[in-house]
Amino acid sequence: MSRGCDARDDPRGDAGGDVRGDVRGDVRSDVHVDVRSEPCGDVGGEVRGDVRGDVRGDVHVGVRSELCGDVCGDVNGDVPGDVRGDVHVGVRSELCGDVRGDVHGDAPPSRCSALARYVGRIREFDRIDWVVYLAWVGMMLGLVVATGGFLVVGWRAGVRWPPEAWMVPAGAAVFTVAIAIDTIGHRTIYKEVLRGGEQLVHHITIACGVASCVLLVLAYEHPGLAVPALVLTAMSLLYSLVDEVFHWRRYTSEHADPVEMWSHVGIFLGHGTMMLGWWLFYRQGYPGVRETVAALSTLGAP
Repeated sequence: MSRGCDARDDPRGDAGGDVRGDVRGDVRSDVHVDVRSEPCGDVGGEVRGDVRGDVRGDVHVGVRSELCGDVCGDVNGDVPGDVRGDVHVGVRSELCGDVRGDVHGDAPPSRCSALARYVGRIREFDRIDWVVYLAWVGMMLGLVVATGGFLVVGWRAGVRWPPEAWMVPAGAAVFTVAIAIDTIGHRTIYKEVLRGGEQLVHHITIACGVASCVLLVLAYEHPGLAVPALVLTAMSLLYSLVDEVFHWRRYTSEHADPVEMWSHVGIFLGHGTMMLGWWLFYRQGYPGVRETVAALSTLGAP
């Protein structure tokens, strides 16, 4: 697109040069690449606006001269990647004067940089945030160490665990890494949003999940506790799905970070693997547990 203006179009200003606007990828909003010269102003040079990737916001690349002034040079606005929000790259001359030179607006939100930016928000934690974060992540890390350590002790004592048994610490480890990332956003940029009801859903989900694990352990000697353990497992899954509704609504309204959404993939993968493996292990009669308990009792013996 190229637009020229001479004395016959507008005796007060000239607009010359090239304007190139390329849009590639998935664009779900408005992309404007323009040059406007209104009163007493010259616009010369080149304006290039390239948009590549997934854009869910407004991208404006332009040069505007509103009052007596000249705008000369190049304006390059490149947005390669995943953009949610507003990106404005432009030169605007509002008062009498000249704006000359190059203006470059680049927004390269690669996945690595997006993850680093998301995790980097941990520097915004206050004392309460650290207490909540360490208690939650530490509890799940303790589950990884406890279940994994128990299996290692049994294995060293000669127990050959079924594959389902190893899924418990493996799934718990994936879940722990995922919540370690996800909770950073919950304690920073989404702290106020969660108070609208989502925080209560989190509390119910965690309470049901923790209780189901405790009851599954106790069901080894008290099989009747498997019934409430199963109910609580189902409830934790149900409320996890309710929580996903909140997250996807926030994501589609351009107020959620893709990193948070990917962390939820890890949460579902880890929690599902852990609990399904645990239940299958229980259904098999917890083979190897008795031998491992006996091996543990001899560890402290002289």
